[in-house]
Amino acid sequence: MARGAAAISAETQHGGVARPDPIEQALLEEFIQAQCATLLLRHSPEDFLLVRTLADHHQHAAHEAKHGELRRAHIQLDALESLQPAEAELRLVGALTAGPARALVFWKQGDHEAALRAMHSALDAATVLATVYGHHYLTARRIYLAGNVARVHLSAGRPEFAAELCAALLSVADGNAECWPFTGADSLSVPLTGLAGRMIRGQLKELAERVPPTSSDRSQE
Repeated sequence: MARGAAAISAETQHGGVARPDPIEQALLEEFIQAQCATLLLRHSPEDFLLVRTLADHHQHAAHEAKHGELRRAHIQLDALESLQPAEAELRLVGALTAGPARALVFWKQGDHEAALRAMHSALDAATVLATVYGHHYLTARRIYLAGNVARVHLSAGRPEFAAELCAALLSVADGNAECWPFTGADSLSVPLTGLAGRMIRGQLKELAERVPPTSSDRSQE
């Protein structure tokens, strides 16, 4: 299995794996070492390299989707499913990056509900990893994923829900875990600090500013 993933990795690198956006890059830099340390408590270095290789390819599929290559992205993501490790924990780690990549493909196709299901699958995986397997480094990633849920709702024509979710996530980032609107609030490590925290707050505030005023907002002006 590891050899198969490595072969795909070499082919993709020759084609040019896309670098993550700045927020994604910051989050990767912060949690990749913690992920390695956590996984190596129970798994081999080869297992860790496999899940990181799969994550790189999920990112590449997302890059294809961003550039309109939706069929190619679908094919890549489907092919990667056959390389998923058997161990439950490692499969959950893979879901952290597979879910958002699939969500982007669905979103580009205009299927908002499928995009939301894919994003929620990633959030659910992160919750289980944090609460069951001790992946305590995932708080920033979970808030980031939840911010993308708000983005999909805004795109789907639900601005009030998107605004409420952004406000709740900003409150969580500032230390109010009880405002987390998903499961596993007690496993969040907040407030967020460091570069990732600043960037996530900036992302959420920017998204909130894109929400058009509601009728109740206009009546109060």
